[in-house]
Amino acid sequence: MTRMQLSPAGEGLPDRREDLLSPAAVETLFWQPRFIADPALMLHVPLLFWLAEAARPARLAVLGAGEGAALFALCQALDKLNIAGRCEGIGFWTDARTGAPLASPPGAIRDHARQLYADLAQVRAAADAGAALDGFRDGSLDLLLVDLCRLPAGAAPDLAEWRRVVKRDGLLVLHGIAQSGAAGTGRLIDQGPRLEFPDGAGLALLPQGEDLPPRLRALMRAAPDGVVAGEIGLVFRRLGQGLEAMARQVADAARADAGQKALAAAQKGQAEAEKALAELRDAYDSHSRRLGELQAELFSLRHETDQLHEDLAALTWQLEESRSNEKAQRERAETERATRFRETAALTDYLEELRDGGPALEELRAQLKRSEERNGGLQAELGAARQELESLRAENRRLSDYTAELLNSTSWRITAPMRKVKDTFRG
Repeated sequence: MTRMQLSPAGEGLPDRREDLLSPAAVETLFWQPRFIADPALMLHVPLLFWLAEAARPARLAVLGAGEGAALFALCQALDKLNIAGRCEGIGFWTDARTGAPLASPPGAIRDHARQLYADLAQVRAAADAGAALDGFRDGSLDLLLVDLCRLPAGAAPDLAEWRRVVKRDGLLVLHGIAQSGAAGTGRLIDQGPRLEFPDGAGLALLPQGEDLPPRLRALMRAAPDGVVAGEIGLVFRRLGQGLEAMARQVADAARADAGQKALAAAQKGQAEAEKALAELRDAYDSHSRRLGELQAELFSLRHETDQLHEDLAALTWQLEESRSNEKAQRERAETERATRFRETAALTDYLEELRDGGPALEELRAQLKRSEERNGGLQAELGAARQELESLRAENRRLSDYTAELLNSTSWRITAPMRKVKDTFRG
């Protein structure tokens, strides 16, 4: 009986480690991401899951963490594969209103990392892409993923710096190589071994050495020109498109919710604005009415002011005229008083002379009587004497009338105290 020739164990069988679609590898492709965001990156999340199972990296970093899709996909892979590792996410987040760099990651990313990957994930914000990796030692990372779409505007690709921090047998993963701003990166990655996945924004795997994990080495052999195509590319693309659609749906729902909130806020703001506008209109109407009343009052006050100015001018003119009249009257009074004093003095002297002349008149009468008795016959002389006597009588009457008028005059009454004083001294 011929003995059966048995091959040595495993001889002629394919190396299961290089089986691209082994059960373990296939299972990773169908993992459901715990964090859905950024449709462009969600397209490549199945590849990241597969790559984590194939390469088993323990020290990872994501430069340009953005919305967190790649960061949390790698953290989920470490968690599900029970790899005791660490994944650091570095983002260049900015304020949506001002555009200024943020000092810390957004709340949603920070909270998700703390709640699910507190022992795996570390997230920090950076402002300068050139200095973002300064804290890493040379050759300290098993895998570095750089999202070219999430670098700060104007930041130039720095492959030398990125390669510096990756181990000799590690992986550099670039997302966004199909973007127009990454043309310089495209020329640089053509210089060495690579695997390109052109779907979406494009993703490239850049091995840093020749000692590759078996499945990754098999994948590179399946894409000798560096571009993963055919059925293998179709598997990654179909699975990624499902996650991309899911992410778009989540983003659309978030935008719709934000739109509903914005619409509600806008409607509320419109109602408040309409209320405020109605209040402003009422206030404007009230203000207009008050303004009309004030204008009427102002017109009345101006009219009264003009009338007061006219009255003041008339009073001023009257005051000046009164002052002039008063001055003239004062001057006339002074002149009249001086005249009265002179006249009074003259009358006083005249009266004194008349008083002194009274006895002489009586003597003259006595002489006349004696003369009549003596010279009864002298008619001519008697006539002359009578004529003279009548003349004296007329003068006497005139003086008596003048004296009576003088005694009744104001000047005489005013000078009465002076006469009393004078009589006293004569007395």
